[in-house]
Amino acid sequence: YCTTWGNPNIDNIKRICDQLKGKGIKYLIMDSGWYGAPYIWADSVGDWEESACSRLQGQLLELADRVRKAGMKFGLWFELERAAAGARFVKENPQHYIFEHNNY
Repeated sequence: YCTTWGNPNIDNIKRICDQLKGKGIKYLIMDSGWYGAPYIWADSVGDWEESACSRLQGQLLELADRVRKAGMKFGLWFELERAAAGARFVKENPQHYIFEHNNY
């Protein structure tokens, strides 16, 4: 159930969580938007650190608690096989990556 592509902000995710409560949904998985800077999260793929300047404004733990209180399990989607050229970890550890198709 993907509803936030292009707008994964904290208020939008909270609203979705509240609407799903009691509907039999078992999981709410957050894809992008919890790491990196707003509007350029794709440049941070591979860092996997919560960012206070992301669209979730550093409220990932609060959001996870809200999801659990709504009776669902909270998860994060990772693409462990991919990292963006702009990711801090890639810049600091290029020896761990192979460049292919504009990503590492």
